[in-house]
Amino acid sequence: MIKNENKVKRSKNEKRTLPQAKQVGRFARFIVWAVIVIICLTGTLGLLRAQNALNKSKQALAAVEDKHNNNYIDRSVYSSPKLTIFGEDVVKAYVPISANADDREKQATELAKYYANGVSTPLVGDFKGRRDLNDYELFNVVQEQNRALMQYKISYTNVVNEEKEREVEKQKGDKKEKVKEKYNEDKATDKQALLNIPVKAVGNSFVVVESPYFSAVPSLKGQKAKAISNPYNDDQLVKTDRSDSVQKWLTDEFFPKYASETKADMSYMMEKPETLNGLQEFEGIDSVKVYPGKKKNEYTAKVIATFSEKEIDVKQDIGFTMTLRESDDKYFLETMKHTLGGK
Repeated sequence: MIKNENKVKRSKNEKRTLPQAKQVGRFARFIVWAVIVIICLTGTLGLLRAQNALNKSKQALAAVEDKHNNNYIDRSVYSSPKLTIFGEDVVKAYVPISANADDREKQATELAKYYANGVSTPLVGDFKGRRDLNDYELFNVVQEQNRALMQYKISYTNVVNEEKEREVEKQKGDKKEKVKEKYNEDKATDKQALLNIPVKAVGNSFVVVESPYFSAVPSLKGQKAKAISNPYNDDQLVKTDRSDSVQKWLTDEFFPKYASETKADMSYMMEKPETLNGLQEFEGIDSVKVYPGKKKNEYTAKVIATFSEKEIDVKQDIGFTMTLRESDDKYFLETMKHTLGGK
């Protein structure tokens, strides 16, 4: 620059950097890298968590499948006829007790073959007598968590040999004298019981895991209950002329043929033909109640019909629920159930 003093002066170099912009750029780069690092970390953690969840899901599914398979195997094994045969063998080895001491030892040895280690066999005392197995049948199988309880209804006889005295006449010289003598007599007691046998499956075989035990035979007769009855309301009955028409068809055509004809002969009257095929005779209808069906020209009939044996004078009332379809003043049986219940 040339100023007024006629002196030459050099101008100062101006700074060309933008410090504020430089700081902003550094901060922006820091933010970008921080975001990238966070994304990488969260992605990695998310992947690890997803893999962990997948592994747990696989383990849980495997456990469920394993439990299902085990349950299936258990059910299959414990419902096998082989289990019944095994139980019968145990019954035949457990119940009878010989009158001979040597045979009793053999029986105990044979019985022990069916037992798991540590299960004790019955302790048979030195009594004079025996126990006889008369009959047995499978009563029930109770499936428990890892075993089955076989229950056999058995009938058996306890025989005790008792020593008694009696008077007898014996010849002594020319005279007969009454003397006492001892003799043995069997006293038999018949019994019925439930023999409970705890059994566990080991592969395809079975073993008795606890001592069998007796219990009283439970009654299978239930308490008094109401008989199955017609669930329909009588207010829904069809008109009398329709009811009379259905009753006439059942009395004159259907039931006589149902009692005597073959299934093939009934195919034109029934969707699923069935008959008594001459086993019993149709005696008559005790009652008929007819209700509107779900479709047009369809009816539901609740019927009590009487049948009898041919050879002997025995009659029985049987309940029926029938679905009939009417066409051209004739009926076709779509369904027939041997019950008054249901709709």
